[in-house]
Amino acid sequence: MRNSRLNLEHITCALTGEPLRTELLDENSMLYKMLGDAGVVYAGLAVLVLGTVQVQTIKGLKDHEPIFQKQTNTSEADKKKAQAQRLQESSELLGGIIYGVSEQDKADAAFALRELHRKIRGHLADGSRYHAWEPQVWAHAWAGIFKGIIDAYAVFRGFDTPEHRDEALLGFIEFGKVFGVKGIPDNWLEFDIYWQDFISTAVIDETVCQIASVVRNGYFQENLLERLRSGEWRAALKLIASLPKLRFARVGAMATFPLQFDQQLGIKRTLFDRIEGKIHQLIWRCVPKSWSSKLGPNSFKKRAERGHIPIWRKRLSRENLQITKNQIREQREQEIATGG
Repeated sequence: MRNSRLNLEHITCALTGEPLRTELLDENSMLYKMLGDAGVVYAGLAVLVLGTVQVQTIKGLKDHEPIFQKQTNTSEADKKKAQAQRLQESSELLGGIIYGVSEQDKADAAFALRELHRKIRGHLADGSRYHAWEPQVWAHAWAGIFKGIIDAYAVFRGFDTPEHRDEALLGFIEFGKVFGVKGIPDNWLEFDIYWQDFISTAVIDETVCQIASVVRNGYFQENLLERLRSGEWRAALKLIASLPKLRFARVGAMATFPLQFDQQLGIKRTLFDRIEGKIHQLIWRCVPKSWSSKLGPNSFKKRAERGHIPIWRKRLSRENLQITKNQIREQREQEIATGG
């Protein structure tokens, strides 16, 4: 039975003027099952990295995210915490659109996800303007995010048929329409060409390297020696305790990062990486998809039952986003008045 409560056509029409194919997003769809599957957790770092590798998105992070601004004296640990928070908030917004406990939750999550990026604007080094909503920038960022998820699912869970992978692609394209993404090819052959073109022009700078630093070769050893030499014993113990998480992130990166990025990110794939990845894959292939695919919807339901207030009811509420929108409008009017 289809989930008749999933009704986002009005949101999509407001952004793109196109109708929404809800059969690609409802509880029987490949997208619904895949996004809710525990196995896609392996895509976490890929979501952050592949959604960032454009000149405009990198500049947006530097202009609007304090942890990426050079003058900010932020510790490595705080940077990692901030990145984890970004990933958690993005996951909550994306999941909220599909798994929200009410239609209002779904609508507000979709609104927040788009409006959150309204402020991501400024000037590039050549003086030209950029904005996160530029059609190609917006589409490339979304493609980068969902390609990592599809790859993680393909490796650790596996698509039962090629048609399921095709349906997943169509689902992500339809999902993107909810917050205004257009222009992504809707068949796998054309999408692969689109993806390879995107990867060939991807920008890997110090910002991207910082995001992916935990999976580069030597990260653990170098940081451990540094803490031991400086007598930071507690920090050294914390780093040792985090080794399973670091290895998990490394396994996910090996499955989802394009090979073309390896040299620039300081990654050299080893035999141990291949063996470790294969072990993870074999374990996950033994887990019934009927179990693992319930993580997403169940977590949203349980958090709501515990009284959890989602981010679109707090910092990214419609009221707060309207305040930001007004501030941006005033700023733009001042720029126009002064010839900016």
